[in-house]
Amino acid sequence: MPTSAKYFFHLASDRGVIPDEEGVSLWTDEGILVHIVQTVDEVLKRTLTLEERQGWQLEVTDDAGRRVMSNSLTDFDAKRSLLPLH
Repeated sequence: MPTSAKYFFHLASDRGVIPDEEGVSLWTDEGILVHIVQTVDEVLKRTLTLEERQGWQLEVTDDAGRRVMSNSLTDFDAKRSLLPLH
């Protein structure tokens, strides 16, 4: 039976961190984290310009504070994803 885990989606740069204080509880079935990051990816593409994304990263951590993944927001444009899955 799958278990639930909490994940946090922080925005970070050399200027500081915009922390995700609430996090999201997710079932740890394979692929759910990828789905969530793809959704965040789509939101960021629609809301931030390329200039606004410069120097920022999306950092995903678990409830123990361990980094699950980190992706540069600078390295993608409206035609590409944070994750090289599509």
